[in-house]
Amino acid sequence: CSADDVCYWNGDNNVCIEVVCNNIVSQCQCTAKDFCVWDFKSGACRDELFGGCPSMDIAIVFDGSASMSQAFGRHPHGFYAVLEMVRDWTKALPLNKDQAGYPGAPAHGIRLGFVQFSLPQNA
Repeated sequence: CSADDVCYWNGDNNVCIEVVCNNIVSQCQCTAKDFCVWDFKSGACRDELFGGCPSMDIAIVFDGSASMSQAFGRHPHGFYAVLEMVRDWTKALPLNKDQAGYPGAPAHGIRLGFVQFSLPQNA
């Protein structure tokens, strides 16, 4: 773990943790990572993929119909397949950690909202 540039050893929990640019508070530590850039305007470390992106809210709408309960590729359930893809995608996003229902626009980063929809089912 200590030989890998994308993770570090947390001795308190005895676990290897992936480096997240948003968690780096020092400009020197930030620029030492090839995948991080220092944002002089906000005084924060950002991932190079999203460093120039504006703050934004993203709403993801999931299909909740019966078709999503069918097999989907290697997944036994279509809903699980979609959630796995979204989970992998969100790992790379610079989420701002606002709580649900936080009013106003985000000061930095991205907020995600999830909505599941479907037509009413007959009883």
